[in-house]
Amino acid sequence: MEESFGFVGNPSGIQEIFCPIESSQRNVSKAVMTTPDSNPKMVPDRGMPVLLPETLSEGGVSPTLPLLESHPAIPSEYYCGSREDREFIRDWLNARRQLAVTPEYITAQYEKRIPPGSELDIVVVGNLGDIFGPDGRTEDLKLNRELFAAITGSVARSLREITPSIELIPLERYWVAAVNEGSSDSGGFHSKHGMGYQYIDDYAASVLLADSITEDTLLKTLELARNYLHDSLHRSTFRSFKVVGPEERAEAQEDWPVFRHQYGINFRREDGISYSPAASNQPPYSLNLNLLMDGTVVLAVADAVRNQMAGRVRQDARNEVHVAREVLFPELAQQFLPEAEKFQREVTAKTAAFLQYWGGDDFRGLLLSAMMSGDLRGLIATFSEKAERRRDEDPGFKEFLVGRAEAHGLPADFVSSHLPGRNLWNLTFLSPDYHQLTK
Repeated sequence: MEESFGFVGNPSGIQEIFCPIESSQRNVSKAVMTTPDSNPKMVPDRGMPVLLPETLSEGGVSPTLPLLESHPAIPSEYYCGSREDREFIRDWLNARRQLAVTPEYITAQYEKRIPPGSELDIVVVGNLGDIFGPDGRTEDLKLNRELFAAITGSVARSLREITPSIELIPLERYWVAAVNEGSSDSGGFHSKHGMGYQYIDDYAASVLLADSITEDTLLKTLELARNYLHDSLHRSTFRSFKVVGPEERAEAQEDWPVFRHQYGINFRREDGISYSPAASNQPPYSLNLNLLMDGTVVLAVADAVRNQMAGRVRQDARNEVHVAREVLFPELAQQFLPEAEKFQREVTAKTAAFLQYWGGDDFRGLLLSAMMSGDLRGLIATFSEKAERRRDEDPGFKEFLVGRAEAHGLPADFVSSHLPGRNLWNLTFLSPDYHQLTK
């Protein structure tokens, strides 16, 4: 059965499409999951469908039902395919993740990212479970355990009011590094060594702000808490894995036997290529979906942290002003570091412009919910309704759609006469190279 992201001439609604599975399994709406040292577990029906692609056959669009199982420790993670495939994915990921529990492994991952011949100018000091434990180094690292717990706990509660599935990363899987004395690296979110959340190995790593930037315990703790919350939202984002076929694996970007098929509101082919191209970066009308999700997380965390920290952040020194501004007001962070300025320009500002155009905080909340649940139906329906109005009211948006139609090899009048609901989403965000069109 061939899978594609197709334009379909069906104005009545979105087809309910899931991971392709064997025909004998299409009537299964719950999956039995067997985990090591546990009894078989029934995975509840989570209000599927979760996947966007249409599955096309000779008879037209054919909906299938899911056979998915979630990892018991990562509720946002699902595996697709036959039972054999799902067990293989689970076992392969678990084996990888057993490695990612030592400072030596994390250090090796940092070393892979530096240019050949360069020396690593940071040191892995431990995971947050150790750092904030009874024998931790909070004083040496200028961190405040109670403040970190208060910020992350209160912010997580406020974000769960938008989307209840958000979970914080287990402290023992969040690794922290410190900048060596004399290094030019600033540390923090914009460190040249920044790794963030690694979904294959299920850990996250960040670098503390360098003492050359600030020695203020509150600001160092605040910046670390922001990074931890940012990575926790990425870990909480829905993702599904599938097995890579042998031919596709030969062409893949990574030599892995599995690939992340869905992440939040975006999808990838087996070779790792995203269905949302860089060419879709045309704010405020459209953005690459991965960039949009990252920017949405940045802005949502900043708003939540700012609400919790109102009036508590001292800003005496010049660097401290910039640190506070970058954490609490990322859309204004243009003078702190070149890296911060670039991220602000390419991610934060574009995301803010996109969200403002399409509905502000309400649309951002809908977007976050779709990212966490993997269910795009409400988001696509709302976007399509707004896009139909924008097409008729905003000449700039209509011109953008005409350009996208031409990129897809469609006539200009397609924009006016053949765009029921779903097609507006596809035309705005998806690449013409990776899905079929019904003209």
